[in-house]
Amino acid sequence: MKKAAAIFLPVLLLLFLFWGCSSSGNAAGSTARSPAAPAADAEKATDGTNAASTAANTGTAASAARKIEKSAKLTMETLRYEKCTADLESLVSRYGGYLESSSIQGKRTQSSGGARTASYAVRVPAERLDAFLDAASAVGNVTEKSISGRDVTQSYVDTGAKLKTLKTEQTRLLDMMNKASDMESLLKIEQRLTEVQNQIEQLTAELKSMDSLVAFASVAVTVQETAVLTKPAEPTFWGQLGSTLSASFHALGLTFRYLCVFLTAVLPFAAVAGAVLAVVLILRRRMRKKP
Repeated sequence: MKKAAAIFLPVLLLLFLFWGCSSSGNAAGSTARSPAAPAADAEKATDGTNAASTAANTGTAASAARKIEKSAKLTMETLRYEKCTADLESLVSRYGGYLESSSIQGKRTQSSGGARTASYAVRVPAERLDAFLDAASAVGNVTEKSISGRDVTQSYVDTGAKLKTLKTEQTRLLDMMNKASDMESLLKIEQRLTEVQNQIEQLTAELKSMDSLVAFASVAVTVQETAVLTKPAEPTFWGQLGSTLSASFHALGLTFRYLCVFLTAVLPFAAVAGAVLAVVLILRRRMRKKP
């Protein structure tokens, strides 16, 4: 019994020592690996920041490359028609624009007072649109002003992608044409090549048109000649009452003016009719006096 105990106790002691060393090694291994976790987290965070920065740069680039077609409408009235239209045309040239078209309706007469209307289709550089509208608004009394924009970025990108694909196909067709060995294949290639070239020309023209519309804003300007300028609406009751009364007196004055013009125009006819009537009456009296 004593011999068995003497053998068993050293074995237990060795097992205890081995277990203790193994636990210490595991703890040391855990301690050695723990600094790697923060490094991995930092690397992930850095990657996330870089990704966010890349996304922001991409978003900024996409925003800067957007294609916006700007258009505006400006309607104004003036008492000095010739000066207003001359100043407006001068402003178009001053701001680097040009007139696409212009037309004049009506004719100035003494009786109408002011009845002419000039319509302009103007193109000005898009970046100078606001400055041009501010300057143009100063040459007349503005009654309407609006600005709008149309985003054609997606259409522009799609058209560019189609054009690129067609040019690649054109290159391939030209290579196939050089290698064609029979007339039938050559004719088919030429037919397709003609279709591709026509599409390339059409898409190229569309891109140029969009570039022009983006680079130069369209402005529709209308100048109306008038005898009295339109005043802005008064916010108060008495102000509205005064504006209405002023408009009524103006309408009454115009009515009296047109009535005088009408009577003046009718007077010669009335004089002739009166003379004819007088002659008829005189002849009738003479005929009655005869036996």
